[in-house]
Amino acid sequence: VLLRSFYAREDTKTPFLINVGFNLLHLTLGTFLFIRVDTENKVAALAFASFMAWMIVALPPAPYWHNQEAYEVAFGSAWRVSLASLIAFAAGEFANSFVLAKMKIMTKGKYLWSRTIGSTIAGEAIDSILFYPLAFYNSGVIPNDKLILVVMAQFFAKTLIEVLFTPVIYKIIAFLKKKENIDYFDTRTNFNPFSFK
Repeated sequence: VLLRSFYAREDTKTPFLINVGFNLLHLTLGTFLFIRVDTENKVAALAFASFMAWMIVALPPAPYWHNQEAYEVAFGSAWRVSLASLIAFAAGEFANSFVLAKMKIMTKGKYLWSRTIGSTIAGEAIDSILFYPLAFYNSGVIPNDKLILVVMAQFFAKTLIEVLFTPVIYKIIAFLKKKENIDYFDTRTNFNPFSFK
């Protein structure tokens, strides 16, 4: 609902800044409060959240409730957002991992900055290009003609965050390599996401 008001005023700067803020918050929480949850539970949680959002929209409103349209806009496309999230995340993370591993081999383990930024460019491009159209095209949340702006803003914001955090990543990787005494190269890794071997 808020996004529509910004785009109606042709204000793309404020949503961009909000996205940068949320990405920084997400990165911070993801780094410091990371809890390992297996994939099946994540899918189950998304399915449950989608079902609950559907229920909010499907149930008849109370006679005194006059904001049902706002609920329908906010929660009506939750299933699309969840499905788009799963598809975009899987494809984007696969591209990120693949590019990172192949660039490590090509650079013989050097130029970490080029590998992290290059893989982020590939992964976030795929993630953003898939997520926003799948989640919001013809949804009424983001006008269709503004989707490309949102895709580009997200892509550039996430890539900028990767660039800004590169010095921190160098320190973390140096610490882990020293602590674990390992530097793995994916020379024989099977990157087929549909392989069960």
